[in-house]
Amino acid sequence: MIADIKDFLDLEKEAVLIRVTKKEGSAPRDYGTLMLVNSSGSVGTIGGGFLEYTAVESARNFINDPEFSGSSRHYTLGPVLGQCCGGKVELSFKKVTPRLKKKLLREEILKNESLDQVLIFGAGHVGQSLFQQLKPIPLNVSIIDSRPPETLDFDLPQGCKTTAFPEAEVRNARPNTAFVILTHDHGLDFILVKEALIRKDAAYVGMIGSQTKKKVLKSWLEREDVAGYEQLYTPLGASLATVKDFNKEPSVIASLIIVEILVAFQINKTSIIEKIVGIYI
Repeated sequence: MIADIKDFLDLEKEAVLIRVTKKEGSAPRDYGTLMLVNSSGSVGTIGGGFLEYTAVESARNFINDPEFSGSSRHYTLGPVLGQCCGGKVELSFKKVTPRLKKKLLREEILKNESLDQVLIFGAGHVGQSLFQQLKPIPLNVSIIDSRPPETLDFDLPQGCKTTAFPEAEVRNARPNTAFVILTHDHGLDFILVKEALIRKDAAYVGMIGSQTKKKVLKSWLEREDVAGYEQLYTPLGASLATVKDFNKEPSVIASLIIVEILVAFQINKTSIIEKIVGIYI
Protein backbone atom coordinates (compact mmCIF):
# COMPACT_ATOMS: atom_id res chain seq x y z
CA MET A 1 0.00 0.00 0.00
CA ILE A 2 2.89 2.36 0.80
CA ALA A 3 4.37 1.89 -2.69
CA ASP A 4 0.94 2.37 -4.30
CA ILE A 5 0.31 5.60 -2.40
CA LYS A 6 3.83 6.92 -3.11
CA ASP A 7 3.52 6.16 -6.84
CA PHE A 8 0.10 7.81 -6.92
CA LEU A 9 1.30 10.96 -5.16
CA ASP A 10 4.40 11.13 -7.39
CA LEU A 11 2.09 11.69 -10.39
CA GLU A 12 1.93 15.34 -9.28
CA LYS A 13 -1.72 15.62 -10.28
CA GLU A 14 -4.20 17.45 -8.10
CA ALA A 15 -5.80 14.92 -5.79
CA VAL A 16 -8.29 14.57 -2.96
CA LEU A 17 -7.98 12.37 0.11
CA ILE A 18 -11.18 10.58 1.17
CA ARG A 19 -11.22 9.06 4.65
CA VAL A 20 -13.85 7.27 6.75
CA THR A 21 -14.12 9.51 9.83
CA LYS A 22 -17.22 8.00 11.47
CA LYS A 23 -19.05 4.68 11.28
CA GLU A 24 -22.35 3.66 12.85
CA GLY A 25 -23.69 0.14 12.54
CA SER A 26 -22.70 -2.07 9.63
CA ALA A 27 -20.45 -0.51 6.99
CA PRO A 28 -18.06 -1.91 4.34
CA ARG A 29 -14.90 -0.33 5.80
CA ASP A 30 -13.78 0.81 9.23
CA TYR A 31 -12.83 4.16 10.76
CA GLY A 32 -9.61 5.55 9.29
CA THR A 33 -9.87 3.77 5.93
CA LEU A 34 -8.65 6.01 3.12
CA MET A 35 -8.49 6.35 -0.62
CA LEU A 36 -6.89 8.90 -2.92
CA VAL A 37 -8.58 10.23 -6.05
CA ASN A 38 -7.33 12.35 -8.94
CA SER A 39 -8.97 13.29 -12.23
CA SER A 40 -8.26 9.95 -13.89
CA GLY A 41 -7.58 7.34 -11.23
CA SER A 42 -7.57 6.32 -7.59
CA VAL A 43 -5.77 4.17 -5.04
CA GLY A 44 -7.33 2.39 -2.08
CA THR A 45 -11.03 1.78 -1.44
CA ILE A 46 -13.63 2.93 1.08
CA GLY A 47 -15.84 -0.08 0.37
CA GLY A 48 -16.87 -0.06 -3.27
CA GLY A 49 -20.42 0.05 -4.56
CA PHE A 50 -22.48 3.17 -5.07
CA LEU A 51 -21.05 4.74 -1.89
CA GLU A 52 -17.57 4.77 -3.40
CA TYR A 53 -18.87 5.82 -6.82
CA THR A 54 -20.65 8.80 -5.26
CA ALA A 55 -17.64 9.72 -3.11
CA VAL A 56 -15.23 9.57 -6.07
CA GLU A 57 -17.59 11.74 -8.12
CA SER A 58 -17.70 14.29 -5.28
CA ALA A 59 -13.91 14.22 -4.95
CA ARG A 60 -13.46 14.96 -8.66
CA ASN A 61 -15.88 17.86 -8.42
CA PHE A 62 -13.79 19.19 -5.53
CA ILE A 63 -10.62 18.87 -7.65
CA ASN A 64 -12.16 21.29 -10.16
CA ASP A 65 -13.09 23.77 -7.41
CA PRO A 66 -10.22 26.24 -6.88
CA GLU A 67 -11.72 27.32 -3.54
CA PHE A 68 -11.91 23.82 -2.10
CA SER A 69 -9.67 22.75 0.79
CA GLY A 70 -11.79 20.31 2.78
CA SER A 71 -15.29 19.04 3.47
CA SER A 72 -17.24 16.17 5.04
CA ARG A 73 -20.39 14.30 4.05
CA HIS A 74 -22.73 11.80 5.72
CA TYR A 75 -24.10 8.73 3.97
CA THR A 76 -26.81 6.27 4.99
CA LEU A 77 -26.09 2.84 3.55
CA GLY A 78 -29.62 1.97 2.53
CA PRO A 79 -31.78 1.62 -0.60
CA VAL A 80 -30.94 5.12 -1.89
CA LEU A 81 -27.29 4.12 -2.32
CA GLY A 82 -28.19 0.60 -3.39
CA GLN A 83 -26.31 -0.82 -0.40
CA CYS A 84 -27.93 -3.02 2.22
CA CYS A 85 -25.35 -2.61 5.00
CA GLY A 86 -27.84 -0.51 6.97
CA GLY A 87 -25.23 1.58 8.76
CA LYS A 88 -24.04 5.15 8.40
CA VAL A 89 -20.66 6.61 7.53
CA GLU A 90 -19.10 10.03 7.50
CA LEU A 91 -16.45 10.74 4.89
CA SER A 92 -13.98 13.59 4.97
CA PHE A 93 -12.58 15.11 1.77
CA LYS A 94 -9.27 16.97 1.84
CA LYS A 95 -7.23 18.56 -0.91
CA VAL A 96 -3.81 16.87 -1.09
CA THR A 97 -1.16 19.50 -0.33
CA PRO A 98 2.63 18.94 -0.13
CA ARG A 99 2.31 18.88 3.67
CA LEU A 100 -0.50 16.30 3.54
CA LYS A 101 1.55 14.14 1.15
CA LYS A 102 4.36 13.89 3.73
CA LYS A 103 1.86 13.17 6.51
CA LEU A 104 0.18 10.40 4.49
CA LEU A 105 3.45 8.65 3.67
CA ARG A 106 4.62 8.87 7.29
CA GLU A 107 1.26 7.51 8.45
CA GLU A 108 1.43 4.56 6.04
CA ILE A 109 5.03 3.75 7.03
CA LEU A 110 4.06 3.67 10.72
CA LYS A 111 0.99 1.57 9.92
CA ASN A 112 3.11 -0.89 7.94
CA GLU A 113 5.59 -1.24 10.80
CA SER A 114 2.75 -2.22 13.14
CA LEU A 115 1.33 -4.89 10.80
CA ASP A 116 1.77 -8.61 11.37
CA GLN A 117 5.13 -9.68 9.93
CA VAL A 118 5.67 -12.42 7.35
CA LEU A 119 9.20 -13.56 6.46
CA ILE A 120 9.53 -15.67 3.30
CA PHE A 121 12.77 -17.64 3.00
CA GLY A 122 13.54 -18.66 -0.58
CA ALA A 123 12.85 -16.65 -3.72
CA GLY A 124 12.09 -19.54 -6.06
CA HIS A 125 8.81 -20.09 -7.91
CA VAL A 126 6.61 -20.56 -4.82
CA GLY A 127 8.39 -17.83 -2.85
CA GLN A 128 7.97 -15.27 -5.60
CA SER A 129 4.33 -16.21 -6.19
CA LEU A 130 3.62 -15.95 -2.46
CA PHE A 131 5.42 -12.59 -2.25
CA GLN A 132 3.36 -11.18 -5.13
CA GLN A 133 0.04 -12.48 -3.81
CA LEU A 134 0.69 -11.07 -0.33
CA LYS A 135 1.31 -7.53 -1.64
CA PRO A 136 -2.32 -6.33 -1.50
CA ILE A 137 -2.90 -7.87 1.95
CA PRO A 138 -2.24 -5.62 4.97
CA LEU A 139 0.84 -7.45 6.25
CA ASN A 140 4.49 -6.50 6.64
CA VAL A 141 6.12 -8.91 4.17
CA SER A 142 9.81 -9.53 3.40
CA ILE A 143 11.46 -12.11 1.15
CA ILE A 144 14.97 -13.39 1.81
CA ASP A 145 17.33 -15.59 -0.21
CA SER A 146 20.79 -16.93 0.66
CA ARG A 147 22.09 -17.12 -2.92
CA PRO A 148 24.11 -14.34 -4.58
CA PRO A 149 22.00 -12.87 -7.42
CA GLU A 150 24.83 -13.31 -9.95
CA THR A 151 24.76 -17.10 -9.50
CA LEU A 152 21.09 -17.41 -10.48
CA ASP A 153 19.54 -17.83 -13.91
CA PHE A 154 16.47 -15.80 -12.88
CA ASP A 155 15.92 -12.37 -11.33
CA LEU A 156 15.17 -12.01 -7.65
CA PRO A 157 12.04 -9.94 -6.92
CA GLN A 158 12.50 -6.26 -6.19
CA GLY A 159 13.12 -5.77 -2.48
CA CYS A 160 14.48 -9.29 -1.92
CA LYS A 161 17.19 -9.33 0.75
CA THR A 162 20.18 -11.56 0.07
CA THR A 163 22.22 -12.83 3.00
CA ALA A 164 24.56 -15.75 3.62
CA PHE A 165 23.08 -16.15 7.11
CA PRO A 166 19.27 -16.18 6.80
CA GLU A 167 18.99 -17.78 10.25
CA ALA A 168 19.97 -14.39 11.70
CA GLU A 169 16.78 -12.96 10.15
CA VAL A 170 14.78 -15.51 12.12
CA ARG A 171 16.53 -14.61 15.36
CA ASN A 172 16.02 -10.87 14.83
CA ALA A 173 12.35 -11.07 13.80
CA ARG A 174 9.58 -9.60 15.91
CA PRO A 175 7.48 -11.83 18.20
CA ASN A 176 4.38 -13.36 16.53
CA THR A 177 6.04 -13.44 13.10
CA ALA A 178 4.99 -15.90 10.39
CA PHE A 179 7.99 -17.81 8.97
CA VAL A 180 7.52 -19.42 5.54
CA ILE A 181 10.49 -21.63 4.70
CA LEU A 182 10.90 -22.79 1.10
CA THR A 183 14.55 -22.51 0.17
CA HIS A 184 16.50 -24.50 -2.44
CA ASP A 185 18.33 -26.47 0.27
CA HIS A 186 16.74 -29.08 2.58
CA GLY A 187 19.50 -28.64 5.16
CA LEU A 188 18.94 -24.88 5.26
CA ASP A 189 15.20 -25.45 5.59
CA PHE A 190 15.84 -27.62 8.66
CA ILE A 191 18.11 -25.01 10.26
CA LEU A 192 15.53 -22.25 9.70
CA VAL A 193 12.71 -24.40 11.11
CA LYS A 194 14.83 -25.11 14.19
CA GLU A 195 15.57 -21.40 14.71
CA ALA A 196 11.87 -20.51 14.33
CA LEU A 197 10.68 -23.21 16.75
CA ILE A 198 13.20 -22.49 19.51
CA ARG A 199 11.94 -18.90 19.64
CA LYS A 200 8.60 -20.26 20.98
CA ASP A 201 6.79 -17.07 19.94
CA ALA A 202 6.14 -17.56 16.21
CA ALA A 203 2.59 -17.13 14.94
CA TYR A 204 3.26 -19.56 12.08
CA VAL A 205 6.12 -21.81 10.98
CA GLY A 206 5.70 -23.48 7.60
CA MET A 207 8.14 -25.52 5.50
CA ILE A 208 7.81 -26.72 1.93
CA GLY A 209 8.29 -30.44 1.45
CA SER A 210 6.89 -33.93 1.24
CA GLN A 211 5.74 -36.39 3.90
CA THR A 212 9.16 -38.06 3.66
CA LYS A 213 10.96 -34.77 4.30
CA LYS A 214 8.58 -34.16 7.22
CA LYS A 215 9.58 -37.48 8.84
CA VAL A 216 13.30 -36.79 8.36
CA LEU A 217 12.88 -33.34 9.90
CA LYS A 218 11.00 -34.79 12.90
CA SER A 219 13.83 -37.24 13.62
CA TRP A 220 16.44 -34.52 13.27
CA LEU A 221 14.59 -32.12 15.61
CA GLU A 222 14.28 -34.88 18.20
CA ARG A 223 18.04 -35.48 18.05
CA GLU A 224 18.57 -31.72 18.38
CA ASP A 225 16.18 -31.71 21.39
CA VAL A 226 13.94 -29.08 19.76
CA ALA A 227 10.30 -28.99 20.87
CA GLY A 228 7.30 -27.65 18.96
CA TYR A 229 7.36 -29.94 15.92
CA GLU A 230 3.58 -30.39 16.14
CA GLN A 231 3.16 -26.66 15.49
CA LEU A 232 4.90 -26.90 12.10
CA TYR A 233 2.86 -26.59 8.90
CA THR A 234 4.25 -29.01 6.33
CA PRO A 235 3.64 -29.83 3.54
CA LEU A 236 2.59 -26.22 3.01
CA GLY A 237 -1.12 -25.83 2.39
CA ALA A 238 -1.85 -29.42 3.39
CA SER A 239 -3.91 -28.35 6.40
CA LEU A 240 -6.47 -26.87 3.99
CA ALA A 241 -6.29 -29.21 1.01
CA THR A 242 -8.44 -32.18 1.99
CA VAL A 243 -8.18 -33.85 -1.42
CA LYS A 244 -5.43 -36.43 -1.89
CA ASP A 245 -3.68 -34.81 -4.84
CA PHE A 246 -4.40 -31.10 -5.03
CA ASN A 247 -2.97 -28.82 -7.70
CA LYS A 248 0.68 -28.08 -6.87
CA GLU A 249 1.13 -25.07 -9.15
CA PRO A 250 3.20 -22.41 -7.30
CA SER A 251 0.29 -19.95 -7.41
CA VAL A 252 -2.10 -22.52 -5.89
CA ILE A 253 0.32 -23.48 -3.12
CA ALA A 254 0.91 -19.77 -2.42
CA SER A 255 -2.84 -19.17 -2.09
CA LEU A 256 -3.18 -22.02 0.41
CA ILE A 257 -0.20 -20.74 2.42
CA ILE A 258 -1.80 -17.31 2.66
CA VAL A 259 -4.98 -18.77 4.15
CA GLU A 260 -2.92 -20.82 6.62
CA ILE A 261 -1.01 -17.69 7.67
CA LEU A 262 -4.14 -15.55 8.09
CA VAL A 263 -5.87 -18.25 10.15
CA ALA A 264 -2.73 -18.66 12.30
CA PHE A 265 -2.53 -14.91 12.94
CA GLN A 266 -6.20 -14.87 13.98
CA ILE A 267 -5.77 -17.86 16.31
CA ASN A 268 -2.66 -16.26 17.78
CA LYS A 269 -4.45 -12.97 18.44
CA THR A 270 -7.37 -14.77 20.07
CA SER A 271 -4.96 -16.68 22.30
CA ILE A 272 -3.21 -13.47 23.36
CA ILE A 273 -6.53 -11.79 24.16
CA GLU A 274 -7.65 -14.80 26.21
CA LYS A 275 -4.42 -14.72 28.20
CA ILE A 276 -4.81 -10.97 28.90
CA VAL A 277 -8.45 -11.37 29.91
CA GLY A 278 -7.55 -14.38 32.08
CA ILE A 279 -5.31 -12.18 34.22
CA TYR A 280 -8.36 -10.21 35.35
CA ILE A 281 -10.75 -13.14 35.90
